Amino acid sequence: MATDRSLALALVVAAVVACGKPSGPPAPGATGGSIEPAASGDGGADAGAKKTRLVLHADRALVPRTGAIVAPAWVEIEGGEIRRVGSEPPADAASARHLGDATILPGLIDAHSHLLHLEKADDGGSMVAEAVTMTDADRALRGVTFAKQMLLAGFTTVRDLGNSGRSGDVALKRAIDKGWVTGPTMLVSTRALAPPGGQFPRMGPTFGALVEQEYAVVRSADEGRAAVRQAFYEGADLIKIIVDHGPGRTMTADEVRAIVDVAHAAKKKVAAHVLTPEAADVAVTAGVDSCDHGYDISDATLSMMSTKRIFLVPTDYRMDFYERFVPAGPKHDAVLAHMKKFRERAVARLALAHKLRVPIAAGSDAYIDTGRDDRGRDAAEIFAAYAEAGLSPLEIVQTATSNAADLLGLPAKTTALEPGSPADVIAVRGNPT
Repeated sequence: MATDRSLALALVVAAVVACGKPSGPPAPGATGGSIEPAASGDGGADAGAKKTRLVLHADRALVPRTGAIVAPAWVEIEGGEIRRVGSEPPADAASARHLGDATILPGLIDAHSHLLHLEKADDGGSMVAEAVTMTDADRALRGVTFAKQMLLAGFTTVRDLGNSGRSGDVALKRAIDKGWVTGPTMLVSTRALAPPGGQFPRMGPTFGALVEQEYAVVRSADEGRAAVRQAFYEGADLIKIIVDHGPGRTMTADEVRAIVDVAHAAKKKVAAHVLTPEAADVAVTAGVDSCDHGYDISDATLSMMSTKRIFLVPTDYRMDFYERFVPAGPKHDAVLAHMKKFRERAVARLALAHKLRVPIAAGSDAYIDTGRDDRGRDAAEIFAAYAEAGLSPLEIVQTATSNAADLLGLPAKTTALEPGSPADVIAVRGNPT
């Protein structure tokens, strides 16, 4: 049984070993923190995926949804799909990549990423500076680096939720899909729908165009409906709404309900950024598909989420992560005490959600400049926080595989590790369960 720290470490050092989909990393990959180009002839990544056969051999393979272990594990991949998973070697076992004491499992999913966003831990000033000084093209090109870092940490799919300018996320997604750059499969929201001001600090009225560059501002139910349709026109796979951002900056129940109705009519999902208990109640009552963050969500709303099967996406980190950003000076002790209380509430709400069987999907919300320059390693720190709230190692793996796939509406085979499953496969050292 892995400890919370060893589980986090195992997932952090994950390296992509295979993926046959042109919309994901090239096939085959390699262990050791690097990715090799696809074997290809005429036709690029697609042709390479069709011609490539790869056999992986490890001490074990894990099927997350059931917890089943195959040991030893031989995984045969061909044409971008898994052909066989079993404990007996195939005829061409001599050509296998031997991974030793490792576990093969489906690629991880981050259900709350921001690949085009980087912000300092400040009062929002750096967020404004990013929007003012960087073009959408700048942010998309920088996002190429973050995308590859996520892939090297084992995340082969992300649900990217805005803060990407005007369709910068769509540009990055297309570049990955076409094989121009290496990165995880992306589901994107384009601009988040938000109350006036978005998530920017309060600014003068002359900065309205800057806000509209980053957010689709909603002032009525009709504007909400129109914003959803515009998002889909611009390439959104789903809708993200900022239900609340401070006093007086909260969407109404009518606005949220209108947004959800139009999105669901188009068979698309809605992710809701919620902070206060009131905002979470509005979102859940309206029938969103996930409540993201939800640090102060009420017990009653968690119960409703369990009944309605609405996902909680806890973007949580351990206290030692937050301590890095407590400023020195006379306010240090007060800020630290506030953050400790915040962390205690977050642990309690995730523990209760787990107890109530609220579906939980992993989401990192990684965008803060930690100084490490590795978005993937930053994102993987959430798993230790989940363990702190009482989730078992297998349950933590499920949050980032089968649970997250269900939230994103991906086919069950995506994380099944069975014949016909896409070859989104990673290996981690040791046994994460």
